[in-house]
Amino acid sequence: DEKNDPNRVSLMTIHASKGLEYPAIFVVGIEENLFPSQASLSSRTELEEERRLFYVAMTRAEKFLTLSYALMRYKYGQIQYCEKSRFIEEIDQDLLILPSGAPKSGALLEFDDERTSFRSFNRKEPGIGSLKPKNNAATPL
Repeated sequence: DEKNDPNRVSLMTIHASKGLEYPAIFVVGIEENLFPSQASLSSRTELEEERRLFYVAMTRAEKFLTLSYALMRYKYGQIQYCEKSRFIEEIDQDLLILPSGAPKSGALLEFDDERTSFRSFNRKEPGIGSLKPKNNAATPL
């Protein structure tokens, strides 16, 4: 039965995650003009709603939270350089854990030189862009 498989991964929107909790949460695409969206930037009310959704996403994690954003995206046939979301900047930087060797403005994954595959940073680091657990003990995946 798939529902009882402890290695099962669920993909969902933040809206669909309301009221649910999971041991590990990965929130991707935390970039300006994506989250918060370009459309929300023209209205304070809409920006606050996206900030609230960001909070909802983060609080779905029981033990492990990873936030990631891309340095660049291929969008509409062109490379688009990205900037991390203002929401990440609003998190107390003392609560963030970044792996050694990760670019200061980097993301969870980056392209290799041929741009044909991905490589990930060392998984033994205590979470990429993750928040420290309340007891300040870093717990790797």
